[in-house]
Amino acid sequence: MRRSNFNGGMGKKVTVSVYIVTIIFVVLTIRLWDLQVIKGSKYGEMAENNRLRVVKVPAPRGIIYDRDKIPLVRNIPSFDISVAGNDLPGNDDTMVALGKLIGLEPDKIRSLIENGSKNPLEPVKLKKGISFRELAIVEAGKTDFPGLQVDVVVDREYIYGEFASHIIGYLGRL
Repeated sequence: MRRSNFNGGMGKKVTVSVYIVTIIFVVLTIRLWDLQVIKGSKYGEMAENNRLRVVKVPAPRGIIYDRDKIPLVRNIPSFDISVAGNDLPGNDDTMVALGKLIGLEPDKIRSLIENGSKNPLEPVKLKKGISFRELAIVEAGKTDFPGLQVDVVVDREYIYGEFASHIIGYLGRL
């Protein structure tokens, strides 16, 4: 009578399966060690540079008319220069070149960035209410400065000054 070699064949299959699972586990552990410990600082820096930016969008304000459809208050565009300080290289050459571009001293720019928002993702205003000429110059040269941006801000123009401000209301810069 022949005996089946069922248990012996099954034992070999289980042993091979254990070896395969162990090899896969060891390979995954080595790869995890490589990513976490050896290359961790590289990937941490890449993650720091890949983030969302906080952009505040103010609510639009409407034009106020009198009963004859004559505007009492209207919106006029204004332009501000701001920079995300952590995107801008802090070396002296960059500060001097940026100062020449926007018309500020490098020390003034550095102090504005250092004293700006505590949130590193929030841009810091460098200059408010720039002219169209300055706007064109900054837009032409901002590709050399990462993080530099021109913000369009809506200002209110009160046609009749303070007349009826207690009824119409008034709005100043924040």
